Amino acid sequence: MRKRRAAVLYPSLNYLGGAVRVCLSFMKVLSRAGFEVTLFTVDRTDWDLIRRVFGDFGNLHFKEHFIISRFPGSFNAMLQNIFLVLFYLLEVLTVRFLLSFDIVLVVSGELIDCIGDIIYVNAIPFRLAHLFPNVRLGSAAWRCYSRLYNIFLKLLGEADSRGLLITNSYFLREIVLRWLGRDSIVIHPPVDTNKFMVPEEEPRINMVITISRIHPGKSLNVVLETAKHIDGARFLIVGSGSGRLKEALNDLNGAIKKMNLNNKVSVLVNEPSSKLLESLSRAKVLLHTQPSEAFGMVVVEAMAAGCVPVVPNDGGPWIDILDRKQGTYGFSYRSIDEAANIIKALINNENLRYEVANRARARALTFDKSIFEEKILRLIRKATN
Repeated sequence: MRKRRAAVLYPSLNYLGGAVRVCLSFMKVLSRAGFEVTLFTVDRTDWDLIRRVFGDFGNLHFKEHFIISRFPGSFNAMLQNIFLVLFYLLEVLTVRFLLSFDIVLVVSGELIDCIGDIIYVNAIPFRLAHLFPNVRLGSAAWRCYSRLYNIFLKLLGEADSRGLLITNSYFLREIVLRWLGRDSIVIHPPVDTNKFMVPEEEPRINMVITISRIHPGKSLNVVLETAKHIDGARFLIVGSGSGRLKEALNDLNGAIKKMNLNNKVSVLVNEPSSKLLESLSRAKVLLHTQPSEAFGMVVVEAMAAGCVPVVPNDGGPWIDILDRKQGTYGFSYRSIDEAANIIKALINNENLRYEVANRARARALTFDKSIFEEKILRLIRKATN
């Protein structure tokens, strides 16, 4: 009997971020369902970097297909992203219309009107980025590119719009429904809560941690501006990245030096996952900075590790993770001053921090990876039976 074949499409895992874990989880579920899995990306995946940043992902068997080994060093960021999108479009069209698979899963969520039997949207699609200038770089060129991309996908979508659409948060579901007229099923992304629920063997210190990709548009200046207002606390940025990492890291370190924060703010980049766990087990607060983020897996990870999350007052972290309940599982902020005042209260009032942290740990369990895997498995079986 022929083994059923599944295609999983994602532009590039080398950009890191939570979507990498989502993609690997899809592949794990497909393997569990008995499929022969093929991963399609534009560039060759640096699996050593993936394992270093995210840890071991188990004994996962799959085939791999990519178009290029790596982008030429002469390509600037915009040129690289343009070719990434063009090559990705070519690849997904080839998979959908020229190759034969029993099921096609698109994990990037960009081509949400067409390609794929199951489409998982894990971020505000680039086609809508011009509507949310704080999500991307915000330059006129990128906004124009986003509009053109949206027009192209609308034309492409007229050919095929049969795929089952999944969004990773209720926040994102409303955006897609409002601007693209497509409703979706909400399935929150998979978080390995057990991995982060380490016992507290030492007292926590007055440390505020931020976990983010080091990339333009991540609003990491919020960490520096907040640190200026708080005495008696250390700030640690644990980052991952590739591509524009060097540019963004130089800008960040330059800003730290310019603001005389060298003794208060530290940056770690592409450290092993064990280092992240160690830092989370010592910190009291997670300061999340990206506005309008679709979900924010790192927020749940920090909650599982016992940190109190302080997040922007919009996006999935506030709406889906904290359930819009100020002070129950964490806190939201609308300004630098508000973020600073919340953090001061948490580091100076141990009873408050302890109570919120305990509720946050319990809340984190509702986003455990086992829930994601079971829901996706049911959808895959339904789509292929």
